[in-house]
Amino acid sequence: MKMLKYLDEYVMFHFSVEERIMTEHSYPEADLHEAQHAEFIENLLGLKEDLVKQNHGLGLILKVNRLVFDWMTNHIRVSDKALGAYLKSTG
Repeated sequence: MKMLKYLDEYVMFHFSVEERIMTEHSYPEADLHEAQHAEFIENLLGLKEDLVKQNHGLGLILKVNRLVFDWMTNHIRVSDKALGAYLKSTG
């Protein structure tokens, strides 16, 4: 539960900062990027609901690991990298 709470708090802070930066810099892919954030938040909410229903099980731990791994390998390495390149190019 502590891990999900930390992840939830971190995500809300990080996403809000990142979305503000995208707006300030008129990032052309902002809508897609924000939709990815919304999907992650929805998935995280589902995991928190699973925790309430199932308590602490190995299945839940695997789901959290899969969510974070997929996020790191797909969103961070692709979408966040593209955002960084855009910000760097607009200096």
